[in-house]
Amino acid sequence: MNVNLIQDEINCYEPVLHTVLNREETLEMIVPDACPDILEVVDTDAAVQLRGRECAEGCITLQGGVLCSILYQPEEGDSLRKLRAELPVQFTANLEQLTGQSRCCIQPQVTLAETRAINPRKVLIRVNVAFTLTAYQPTSLRYCTDMADRDTLGLEQRTERQRGSFVVHVSERAFTYADEVQIPGSKPPMQEALRLRSRAFASETRLIGGKLVFKGGTAIHLLYLSPEGQLCTAEFELPFSQIADVGNVAEDADFQLDISVTGCQFSQTEMEGRGLDLELELLAQVVIRENRELDVVTDAYSIRHMGAPEFTPCLLPQLLEHSVRRQTARELLETVSVAQSVCDVRAMVGQVRSSPSELSVDLRIVALYRTEEGGYAQVTRQVPVRCPLELEEGVTCMA
Repeated sequence: MNVNLIQDEINCYEPVLHTVLNREETLEMIVPDACPDILEVVDTDAAVQLRGRECAEGCITLQGGVLCSILYQPEEGDSLRKLRAELPVQFTANLEQLTGQSRCCIQPQVTLAETRAINPRKVLIRVNVAFTLTAYQPTSLRYCTDMADRDTLGLEQRTERQRGSFVVHVSERAFTYADEVQIPGSKPPMQEALRLRSRAFASETRLIGGKLVFKGGTAIHLLYLSPEGQLCTAEFELPFSQIADVGNVAEDADFQLDISVTGCQFSQTEMEGRGLDLELELLAQVVIRENRELDVVTDAYSIRHMGAPEFTPCLLPQLLEHSVRRQTARELLETVSVAQSVCDVRAMVGQVRSSPSELSVDLRIVALYRTEEGGYAQVTRQVPVRCPLELEEGVTCMA
């Protein structure tokens, strides 16, 4: 006996890949003629900018660059000098799960940046970059909701209500904005801006009528040289408000929003050494899930005819938890020489590893300090950090 099934369909996205692509880039650079000879390289900071991506059958191509800011002690003079360099990043990774229709969310980060002086006029720069990639593939889920001619054929069916969490939207939105900041009067004025770090974040988000409204800011950390030749820092926060189209999604849907800085330009203004013009390029990546209840036919029999139903598994995706885990790490850094003051500290995050019992990650902590002799030095330490986690059997964790 053949029975026509009445089916429904859900168009959604299936997460097919969560991985980290690691890349090492090196560059030999000649010191510009306008810069003095290098006595010692003190510190190197770097930021990665992802400018392009292209998915194809079985691979993805990434394009971008790593902007490096190098501080060094010149052979003559006490004040630190800076060098700037850009290392191009372009490579293709073979990933069989990808197709031309795949949509990828990528978070790039620098895990290592260091510079070695080959001679007073030449340096070797090495950076390690990690691209955390989560890929989603368009798919459709068909399921049986009823059977035709049930009364005529004497069919009885069992219908159960099932619940699933479906990725219904994956998109990104690039935006730019410019602003001017001013160093507060409680800090020394600026003779020269040495380097700038930026981090974007969202503070308020809401789904309204097919739009994602999000507010947030960009945290700016400035390292500069005072007129007396001392290293100083200043921090600013620049707010932004944006709207992104997300299609016809429910306003109570669950969503994940990641905002990254893809470009940052700065220049000093004519404001007695206290002004800085900033131009920022940002990329917002959003993944939206909807929880839906489905009435699915799970069994059937006939009171008039002989027959046996043929079953096909219908796997519904489930989101058990979407949260942020926070962990505090403390570490004592021992310096080679006596530290008079700490000038700058930063932490570079490595790849997050997950097991059924914990999340773990390695932090590379770099501290720049002033010595008693009036010079500058750096101390670096690799610090493992672990966060307790309880995973049920068969559950996948993407962190």
